[in-house]
Amino acid sequence: MWARRDAGSWSIVKGLVEDGEDLVEAARREFEEETGWTPPAPSSWIALGHVTLKSGKRVWGWAVEWDVDPTTLTPGTFEMVWRGTVGTFPEIDRVAWVDHETARLKLNPAQTELVDRLVDTDYRGVDVGFR
Repeated sequence: MWARRDAGSWSIVKGLVEDGEDLVEAARREFEEETGWTPPAPSSWIALGHVTLKSGKRVWGWAVEWDVDPTTLTPGTFEMVWRGTVGTFPEIDRVAWVDHETARLKLNPAQTELVDRLVDTDYRGVDVGFR
């Protein structure tokens, strides 16, 4: 469904917060489930607040300086009906290191505010986009 889309179709890792679960713990869990990578300790994360998608869903974001090789992505999978057949699909099909200008072009428009907030901090690293 997303294979041929690029500009405006990328997203940060996101998912549901379970009842009683801490937001940071949910972010760590979702990141690991969707990428196969164990992120650094949350104490090193930069809180970026939240944005609201068109659907009304709130997405909380964090940034962290971390050297990870995108070719080592081992995404989790999910099942859904696609064209009348149940199929298994990767949570994420691609990861790329990009600069903040490129991230703003690729991300879901509602999520670009998170990039702007990161740029406004003292952090001057690169952003990673997940799709």
